[in-house]
Amino acid sequence: MGILRDRRTLSWIERVALLIAVAYLGLHTVPRAWTKLNTDFPNYYLTARLAHEGYDTSRVYEWIWLQREKDHRSLDIPAVGMIPITPFSTLVIWPLTAFPALAAKHVWMIANLALLVPLCWFFHSLTGFSHRRIALVLAFSVPLQRNLLYGQFYIFLLVLIVAACWCYVKEHYVLSGALIAVAAACKIFPVLLVVLLLRRRNWRALAAFAVTGIGTAALSIAVFGWNMHRTYLYQVLPWALHGEAMPPYIPSAASISGILHYLLLPEPQWNPHPWHNSPLLYALLQPALPMLLLAPAVLLIRRNDRTPERIVLEWIGLLTASLAISTIPASYNFVIMVFPVCVLAALLVERGMKGRLIALIVAYLGIGFPMRAPGQSMGPAILFFTPRLFLMIAVLVGIYLLLWRNPRAQSAAADWSRYAWASFMAAAVLLNVHSTLQREQTVRQE
Repeated sequence: MGILRDRRTLSWIERVALLIAVAYLGLHTVPRAWTKLNTDFPNYYLTARLAHEGYDTSRVYEWIWLQREKDHRSLDIPAVGMIPITPFSTLVIWPLTAFPALAAKHVWMIANLALLVPLCWFFHSLTGFSHRRIALVLAFSVPLQRNLLYGQFYIFLLVLIVAACWCYVKEHYVLSGALIAVAAACKIFPVLLVVLLLRRRNWRALAAFAVTGIGTAALSIAVFGWNMHRTYLYQVLPWALHGEAMPPYIPSAASISGILHYLLLPEPQWNPHPWHNSPLLYALLQPALPMLLLAPAVLLIRRNDRTPERIVLEWIGLLTASLAISTIPASYNFVIMVFPVCVLAALLVERGMKGRLIALIVAYLGIGFPMRAPGQSMGPAILFFTPRLFLMIAVLVGIYLLLWRNPRAQSAAADWSRYAWASFMAAAVLLNVHSTLQREQTVRQE
């Protein structure tokens, strides 16, 4: 009787919490998002509209030129910018360019809300989690609300990633590889999921990824021309990978790159007095720390274990690692964490690990909560103002522990390819250290 009463109480708590969260979404977030453009929807919309109107888009990545085009079309927003957005991602907005900007955003918001329905279905199919609890995870996602407010892209991206995982689990490998390629064409970080295909030697999925990737590139070049893509590949992407596509000295973004910039690299206007002026230390830590976080996600993949639980855990391990090491994370990016949290919560509930479940809930809410950096230089104390990064690392460590302690994985035959992957990653770090040090020394000389 006591257990039954506890379950009924928990059910009522879940229902009340869901009602409050949905009411906040419907009465606060949606009305605010509906009445103005905010940012970042106009970035996608303007570029797609320029292409739709037949304009030469080779200068889209030039800030001043794009502001003038924005003004000519009377977009009611102070500034727009394509950096570091991929050209292909704007094509998703192409069908909406027939509408005025605000009306197009309305359609985009409705489409994003509609995408939550298949998203819940995929989560339920992959985890067995109840629809109410999945809805709770979604409703309490501050990044999801930011996506709606800004007209951002990440709900659509999340659907692509989760659908690709579902297809892989159901052995629809060709479709899974194709969906990963589309996701990577929209935003760069899903390309790390290809590592899972390589480690598991799934050649059908890899072939589908390659063919679809070539197709998305060809389509994007056909629409926007080669010059825009050349600018992206040679100017935008390298600086984005270094964490410098946007102002890098703002640690509130909670990236490893941003914190290292703030602590170690001087810049006359942005960061005149770093805690310790050392480009050498920066060059050592900038490649090494992200690789230390990513390496377990790669090395813990077990080709011989094809159970759905193992595959999904490996999938969310790579996904969470890619977000943790992102060089330009924004608050709305972390709507992607809905996927790992649903998977982990379902496992912890099934195994009766209440303490870890509570810790997961706290970490999830903390990851989504926006933090402002102080207006004065603080040195290492700035780490207290970047809790998102450490909460992400904590969730990532939890995933690695589940992968490490999997009995089936421990009894599997030794996979000697792990040593080759470890050697490759170590070599990549050394090469990156050398190139980063050269670049920083050249910047200092200039």
